[in-house]
Amino acid sequence: MHFWMKEYMRLFFENREESYQLKYKNIPRNLYKYQPISDSIREDRLKALKENKIWMTKAPYLNDPFDCQPTYYNEKELRKFIEKEGIHEKTGKTIDYLVEATNESLEMFRKNLKVSCFSETNFNMPLWGNYADNHRGICIEYDFTQLEPKDDFIKKIYPVGYDEKRYNITNILKSIINNEYKSNPYVLFFLVMMKHDSWKYEKEWRIIDFDFEETSGIGSLIECPVKPTAIYFGLNCSDKDIDDISSIVNKTETKLHKLELNNNEYFNLNIHE
Repeated sequence: MHFWMKEYMRLFFENREESYQLKYKNIPRNLYKYQPISDSIREDRLKALKENKIWMTKAPYLNDPFDCQPTYYNEKELRKFIEKEGIHEKTGKTIDYLVEATNESLEMFRKNLKVSCFSETNFNMPLWGNYADNHRGICIEYDFTQLEPKDDFIKKIYPVGYDEKRYNITNILKSIINNEYKSNPYVLFFLVMMKHDSWKYEKEWRIIDFDFEETSGIGSLIECPVKPTAIYFGLNCSDKDIDDISSIVNKTETKLHKLELNNNEYFNLNIHE
């Protein structure tokens, strides 16, 4: 987790305006979105670039099965708590019903989340391979610091933290079920920004939003309030893809670069203007 993240979480519940300021100070000047071009939704991707939109993927369709659910709870302990406190008797519901309702609520929370992922670097080799179609795709550079700290869009941008273990939320669920939860349940929202340590090479930031209308498909496009500052074409990006993108991008606002292999002892890439 970023060293300032815990302070940010504390401020979010105690002084919302200060939390926005702290996060804003730590947003990198440039964030990069890796993506393919010549896939099954090629025309939609080109249209998104032309209309300056960003693709948001629903959480259940992300490539990490633990994404947006880095938590667990002790079901046996929760059942004992429900029985001891007589919550099933107070509500007129069975213990099985209350546990199942808890599971469904957690799953619904995840299903309603939409995510768009970015990295702090545009020279991450695994990201080029995994998300940019083995260098046949592109990497789009954004400068979200052009926006004001209080901008609604900037409020949706968060850093990703990394840990080895999932978080135990048994006590939180006990309090919620017993209507005694004293803290803001929004803490569950912060937990969806945690991923396993093995993903930390991505140096990820993400836009997180909710899709309460439950639109069909695996995701949807949202309007982006800033233009891309640059687009990097992968080593294997086709001339046609480069030409098609070049024809729809305003080159005075968005610089175009082609990556090339660099002939030296380090694993570097050249940027061809």
